[in-house]
Order: sequence, then C-alpha cells, then structure tokens
Amino acid sequence: MNRWIVKDGVRLWYEEQGAAEGDAVVFVHGFACDHSQFTAQMDHLSPHRRVVAVDLRGHGRSDAPTQPYTMEGYADDVAWMCGAIGIERATIVGHSMGGIVASLVASRHPDLVVGLVVLDSAIVPIPELTAGLVGWADSLRGDDYLDSLRQVNDVYFEPGDDPRVKADVQGSMYAPQHVLVSSAEHMADFVISSANGEPVARPDTWRCPVLHVSAAYQMNDVARFRGLCPQLIVAQTAGAGHYHHLLVPDQINAMLSRFLQLAH
Repeated sequence: MNRWIVKDGVRLWYEEQGAAEGDAVVFVHGFACDHSQFTAQMDHLSPHRRVVAVDLRGHGRSDAPTQPYTMEGYADDVAWMCGAIGIERATIVGHSMGGIVASLVASRHPDLVVGLVVLDSAIVPIPELTAGLVGWADSLRGDDYLDSLRQVNDVYFEPGDDPRVKADVQGSMYAPQHVLVSSAEHMADFVISSANGEPVARPDTWRCPVLHVSAAYQMNDVARFRGLCPQLIVAQTAGAGHYHHLLVPDQINAMLSRFLQLAH
C-alpha cells in the first residue's frame, strides 16, 4: 500500500506492507534518497510484521516546501506520520541521515520507540569525521549541485562494492536544491556539535534497545557511545561500504531479525 498523508498542507508519502496489528518497523532513508532503498528489508520482514518506509519531507514523492529542513523537523514528521496511520509503538530503522532522524525520534518521542536501529550513522561521531562537513552545504549551492552531490557521495563506496548498486544509488540521488542545502547545513551542525560536545540526540536518555551497524568505516566513538547508552549493541557488515543495506541486504536482514527478537 502506498499513499500520501497531509500534515499542515504538506503531503508526506509512505509505503506500508505486512500485518495490520502489533508493533511496527519504520524505515527512514538517508540524504537525497527515498523509501525505495529499503525494499529488501521490507520484503524480508513483511510476512510477519507491519513495516512502513517513509519519504522524508522534501524527498521522494513527498512535498518540498520552501522552509528549513532540520533533523528535528524530520524526526517530528516521522513521529506524526506514525500517529496518523495508527502506529503506537515502533522500532525505527534509519540509514545515514535517516539514522540521525531515527535517533532524534527516540529522544523526542520516547513513548513511540520500542527499538532503535542506526545503519552507518554519525550519532556519537569521531572528531575526524567533521572535517569533511565543513563547506559541504556550500558545494550544493551552484548550478551543478547534483554533480557535486554525487562526487561527494562517491567516497562512501568501497572498491569491492557492486558497481551496479553504486550506479543505481548515484543515478537516483535527488532532492530539490533548497532541500539539499538546508538538510546539509543542519546535518553538519548535528554531527559537528555531537563530536565536539554533548551528542545532540542524547543517547543517555534512550529507554529502548539500540543497534548500531557500521559499514567499512566506523563513524562513531564506540566507547563513548556505549558509555552513554549501556544497552547499545554494536555490529558491522563485512565487505560493503556505506550503502550496506543495498550492497549486502542479507547481512542487514539477519541482524534486523535478531534484534527484533531481542527488542520485542
């Protein structure tokens, strides 16, 4: 089932599969991506669970009004969408920027979140990660912003990654320029602030089980992350870059299934 729901005049798109009852699993995509990146995970879980994948405001089929695109705003949209379609309890799964959004849903809407999964997301980032974010938003302000987007994204692929998956990701990355610039600014602020001070997502306040799955490169200070969030489970995919849910879906699917057994 695919449909729009309307929040304050803005249409937000989602896809839903699976059982109508029970705790749901809600997938949140990354920067300049859309809900379709979670097709393999939706197909894997939907025979036994209610699964929903959203298009964040400004992405995919959702509307893209002229406004700030903050991580907190995205998180509040996800929580609102859950309420609007009758989801009272959910495991929120986010990739990259979507993991940041998911982490803020856990902080801002704790009664909704019964499990949190962040896939290669910078929640308690290592300081080295911040250097690449300085000036990132400015690189998206020119007429060639989509070329700049794909050039920056190229570094997130490993030499052994399937070139067909890489071509599909690079070819499908899109959002209106004002969405990309604003999202990049606010995501960079989140990561830099979290690396240099108290993590913005406040993992010390999370009440739910948490799984973080890194790809080839560990973005987070794991010791600090675990110190703030003792219930944290840390895992890593083998032989895949940043888009590991597309590159090695069987690995991600197995981890999700095991985590959901533990979390529910």
